[in-house]
Order: sequence, then structure tokens, then C-alpha cells
Amino acid sequence: MNIIKNIVKNIFNIPGYKTNRKLLLFVVDDYGSIRMSSKDAFTRLTDIGVNFEECRYSKFETIESNTDLEELFNVLLSVKDIHNNPAAFTPAVCVANPNFEKIRQNDFKEYFYEPFTETLKRYENHDRVFSLWEKGIELGIFVPQSHNREHLNVRRWMSDLQNNVNVTKAAFKDNITSLSKEYTPMLNWDYQPALEIDTPSDIDAQHKIIIEGLDLFEQLLGYKAIHFTPPNATINHALYKTLSDKGIRLIDSPRIENETIGHNEFKRHYHFIGQNTKFNQRYLVRNAVFEPNDNKNFDSIQRCLSDVENAFKFKQPAIISSHRANYAGHLNPANREDSLMQLSTLLKTIKKRWPDVEFITVKELAKMMLDK
Repeated sequence: MNIIKNIVKNIFNIPGYKTNRKLLLFVVDDYGSIRMSSKDAFTRLTDIGVNFEECRYSKFETIESNTDLEELFNVLLSVKDIHNNPAAFTPAVCVANPNFEKIRQNDFKEYFYEPFTETLKRYENHDRVFSLWEKGIELGIFVPQSHNREHLNVRRWMSDLQNNVNVTKAAFKDNITSLSKEYTPMLNWDYQPALEIDTPSDIDAQHKIIIEGLDLFEQLLGYKAIHFTPPNATINHALYKTLSDKGIRLIDSPRIENETIGHNEFKRHYHFIGQNTKFNQRYLVRNAVFEPNDNKNFDSIQRCLSDVENAFKFKQPAIISSHRANYAGHLNPANREDSLMQLSTLLKTIKKRWPDVEFITVKELAKMMLDK
């Protein structure tokens, strides 16, 4: 089985953007978005049948705290590349979350959202998060790109609230939206895939969501996003023109993409790094994985090193996929501490094994790919 996996990995790395440089970057999903609001909320929802114990995101993750970012930055700054640049994250960020109070006041008849900077005000030890984002951008170690307006399928969620689905209403009381069929069997669908469609008519509202999200991104951060990661890697290609019109030059996609086309049907596509869309965008395909809290019985460091080695062997940048859940410690500090210790070991090992490695962000890779 391992031989087959390696053959498949090699085949996928043959086509695509090539470089003789040892370029390495992390794309880390979910910053800015809400997940679990508190330990008490976790307990209340578990008591009514939501199997959060099996979901590492809901078990460990809430919106990033001051301490989460400070400790992450310390690790990134501790390892330098051949040009003396520190390691860097490109966080795929959501810039908005539901405004629960306004939705409640309007008796669930209409959806309202708020900038994530407003969401932060309701969490303890989160008062410097946005200024830390700005510091990360200034240092070049935490340079956000877009992960949509919010990490929520608004139409599905509002439909279930309006239809008084008990578990959805219970989660709403604790400012939680992140329910899925896998862990909540009483649901008919998942809420996290924000751009998954049930009928083609859903796409009309999604154009507006993308435009508002990218406008808010620019308003908050002072620059346009050029890279877009669809939540849960799910999007209909009809949205690509809207993304292009708003300045998105790179579309993040799995090697094997299942494009959502409605009625629980999907169209399969195969992608490689640098492949064109019909709007002259490029696909960014992550070819390495680092998820240290995903499986404690699995050596995440060695898995990632193997992926990086394979990418470099085929003269590709090593694009490492990760998630904020690994580095979140507001609910469970041990989760953050363990993952950051592993991240530190990974970065030091990479530097030792490939002394000429260059730590970059998606913004820098985009310039190289688009210029070429």
C-alpha cells in the first residue's frame, strides 16, 4: 500500500510549476472564524448527542487568542532560512462571523454578519489579536489570504434555524455554527462548507458573499487578497469569474477536486500547481501535510518531511497544508504547546536537511508563478 501511495504521489508531482529553488510555505486554514465558544458549550452540546469528542476542531479550537499568536510567532521567528528570513504562515482567513444577537432580534428571519474584529470582543484574552495580525504582516511571518467571508453555509444554517431544528437552535444559544452530519446525526447536511450548493440557484447569493468578503478583507487589512481557499475545498466553478473580477489570481484546490454542482452531485477535476483556469488564474495545490493534532499515533513530522522531500525531488515548491486547530490553546493549552513543539522540530529539521531552503508566503509564490 505504501508503494502504491508513493507512486501516486510521484505521478501527481510530475506536472506543474517547476523551480530549482527550495521554496517552502505553509497555508493554514480557518483563522478569524469561530468554532467552539467555551468548554461549557462543548459539554452542553455533547450532552444532547453531538459527538464533538471525535472532532478535533470542535474539541480543541476556538477563535485564535493573543497567546495563540504570540507563541506561534515565537516559533516562526526562531528558525531562519538561507536568506535569514524567518519561517512564515499564509493563514487562509475568514473576515466575518454571524451576528447572533441581530439574528435573534429579527426572529431568525434574516441573516446578519459582523467583522471578525467585533467577534473578538466577546472572548477573553483576544483584545490584541488583530494588532498581532498586523504585526505578523509587518514581520512577513503571518500574511493572510482569503478563506471566504465566513466559514458557514448561510442558507442551510438559516433554513434549519427557521425550521426550529433543535440541535441547531441549541448550538445557536452558545454562538456555535460548526455542526456536521458526521458528528451530529440528527442533521441533514453540513454547515461548514460555505460554498457547497444544493441547487444551482444557491450560486446567486454566493457571488454576493464572495464580493462582500473580499471587500471586507481589503477594508480590514489594507490590501487585496490574491489567493482564495474555498471552505472545505468546495466551490462551483461559476464563481471563478467573480473571484477573478475581485483580484483573485490563485485558487487553492486539492489535486482531486470534487466541484459542487447541486443535488448532492459533484464533478471531478484533476489539478496541478500552476495550472490555468479559464480566467487565467492559477491553481495552488498543496503537496505536503502537517497536522500534528490529527492522530497522536501518527508521526506527523516524518509524514511532512517525506512530502517536502518529494516536492523538492520534482523541483516543486513545498506547499504545506495545516489548520489553526493545531495551534489553538484557548480551550486546551496542551494542544497548542504540543503542536508548536512539533512545528519547531519540523522547521529545524527542514533547515538542517535542506540548508538552502527559502521560507516564503503565498504572496511571494504568486509573483514568481504569475511572472513566469
